[in-house]
Amino acid sequence: MKRTITTLIALFIIAATFAQDKIYIHIADEENTMEHLTYIDHPDLNGNPDAGVLFCQSWSLPSGGPSFVYNNNPTGIWYSTWANQWVIFNENFEELPLGAVFHVYIADDSEVFTHVATEDNSLGGGTWIDHLGVSAATYLFHSNYFNPNAMYNPRPYGNFWDQTLAQRVIFSQFMGESPVSAGFKVMIGSPGSAVLTSHTSSASNINGNSTMIDHPALNNNPSARFIYAHYWGLGGAQYQVELPHYTGAWYNDFAGRWTIFNQDLEPMPENIVFDLIIPFEVVTSVVEEDEMEVSLFPNPTADFLQVSSQSILQQINVFDLTGRIVLERGLNGNAERIDLSGLPAGTYIVRVSANDGEHTSKVIKL
Repeated sequence: MKRTITTLIALFIIAATFAQDKIYIHIADEENTMEHLTYIDHPDLNGNPDAGVLFCQSWSLPSGGPSFVYNNNPTGIWYSTWANQWVIFNENFEELPLGAVFHVYIADDSEVFTHVATEDNSLGGGTWIDHLGVSAATYLFHSNYFNPNAMYNPRPYGNFWDQTLAQRVIFSQFMGESPVSAGFKVMIGSPGSAVLTSHTSSASNINGNSTMIDHPALNNNPSARFIYAHYWGLGGAQYQVELPHYTGAWYNDFAGRWTIFNQDLEPMPENIVFDLIIPFEVVTSVVEEDEMEVSLFPNPTADFLQVSSQSILQQINVFDLTGRIVLERGLNGNAERIDLSGLPAGTYIVRVSANDGEHTSKVIKL
């Protein structure tokens, strides 16, 4: 795969200036997958066993085109010390299908910690989290994590707020025993580094085994990526409905909406609440020569933003940190001057669409 040194240098400069959470798209292929394991190759993760990393399954390729590969199996994440890479694996040892797609969340500003189920913090199918900053209103995300005790944990999990304990609990959707010594990567969503929102399945948005999400940061945006967690409620979500299924995310091209679906094709229940975290940056491990490049300057800016590219610009959308569109405008040509003087001071996400791709950057308005 082709690379350009100048593009990589530019990316390193941007990353150093605006450290932020990001999503990496991982696809299981013949080179990175062996039996029930697929090895992740990303410069932020390689050789970094302490990385803040979580993931969810998907069903759409980075271009937005369908992959159509189901993986109806329990999944977890593991850091391989011999390979110096993070690994996604099927907890039940079933072969991981080639073409399976994963959204790998690489946290920078968000807080990620390891939680281990013990005899003191577990009861039945749940393990409660005693961690400063976790409350009923916290957006909480978690992935099964093999490393702490080399413990397999083949179950889907959700979380809820226990009013008696005044703590958040990670629980097994199958309501079976959650094994003592099981590990979890847990992340507290930070609004400064990503868009945080919730979605509730209902008769109006369910289609068979999937529920369609309506959010401006995702709508008509096949390049968007996110991870999610089922929030069973009590203190933050209205409904307490179990979801004993392995799930994934999928972009519906026809509707222009992202969906969450059951991998086993069973109907999606009503009143399932999902918390979502949508980072501002979607990245790949390798930058190709023909990737669309956009220049945004000055940044920070007090009034005008100059947008230029070798590509033909078509559209610019400016989002605030809640994901709300605060400015949108059609473009035509290789360069445009955008007036931001009417926006309040703060941090915004600018998404530029062109004839051959999209570019997303963080911009600071003074």
